[in-house]
Amino acid sequence: MSQNDLTIANQGFASFRSDLNSALQALGSTNSGTSAPSTTFANQLFYDTTNNILKIRNEDNDAFISLFTLDQANDNIESLTINGAFTCAGFTSTGIDDNADALAITIDSSENFLVTKTATNYQTVGVEAKSTGQLFATADGNNPIVAVRKSSDGKIQTFFKDTTEVGSIGNNSGILYIGSPEGSDAFLGFGNNIIRPVTSAGASRDNAIDLGFTDMRFKDMYLSGGVFLGGTSSAHDLDKYEEGTFDVVIRDATSGGNTGSVTQTNKYVKIGNKVWMQFNLINITTTGMTGGNPLYFTGLPFTPATGSNASGSVLANHIDIDSNVYQINIFQNSGQSYASILQNRDATGSSTLNVSNYDNSTADVFATIMIEV
Repeated sequence: MSQNDLTIANQGFASFRSDLNSALQALGSTNSGTSAPSTTFANQLFYDTTNNILKIRNEDNDAFISLFTLDQANDNIESLTINGAFTCAGFTSTGIDDNADALAITIDSSENFLVTKTATNYQTVGVEAKSTGQLFATADGNNPIVAVRKSSDGKIQTFFKDTTEVGSIGNNSGILYIGSPEGSDAFLGFGNNIIRPVTSAGASRDNAIDLGFTDMRFKDMYLSGGVFLGGTSSAHDLDKYEEGTFDVVIRDATSGGNTGSVTQTNKYVKIGNKVWMQFNLINITTTGMTGGNPLYFTGLPFTPATGSNASGSVLANHIDIDSNVYQINIFQNSGQSYASILQNRDATGSSTLNVSNYDNSTADVFATIMIEV
């Protein structure tokens, strides 16, 4: 390391030689030292040994310009200082490191820009900006994409086909919304345990968006609550739908008593608080039952609500009815889980068919009844 004022004064030969050698050593070592030379010249080189920076004096001779920093331990250039354009013909590189001897960025021969990876593979952790315009982000155990919109509500991500916007994802007061502006602005918002119809700005949109179409139907819908049809009050709440089958027990008492047998295929449909029950009772057998007792169909799956009695139509075979009867009905009283067949008489009331009215082993009953539960 050597510095010199680079001026040879008039002097004796020995001093001249010493001064000349000092000046040459200063030039040979690029004026290296822990501080800048005391005498400077425009375009003078100076190597700062404290910071390992090679500098050049500016044309005005009033400051040094840093060129690059050297890594003296590994014998290479550590960093290059450029303020402006950099042009290099025939440049080749395996990548750009992260100042810790690890490869950080690679631009491959296909002009793909790769971060933390050296080859295109969407399964490898890192980022790929491909020359085809595709962008891949892969993370292990973390979310690969974070999109942040600050300050105002609005779109966070917009999607285009050519020059036409076809969809967007945005935020409105903390509610995520997603959809397409195609047609009449159909978007969905997600938040507060609700999936809601909204506008392209995420504002609520009532009674405007359809779910499905005549030839674009959804298949099945699984709900644990109700469906409001035609309105939003409780009167429009369809909260139950159920289909099933049931068996009855033929008895000569509302409970206990003697039982008969029957071939049966009975069905029910429950919609909201209404139940339709269909009875198909074939070859009713009354052996062992008391003939003078009423015959009951017990074990029904539903009972009418308080104050709600129910009756229905009956088609019967091999049943004996009284001569003054103009109609028979199946009847179920409020709060009861059994039904019976009533004989209706003109101006004299009704009575329940007894066991003896049914022809043993040949009587059939086909009936339908609707109750409110």
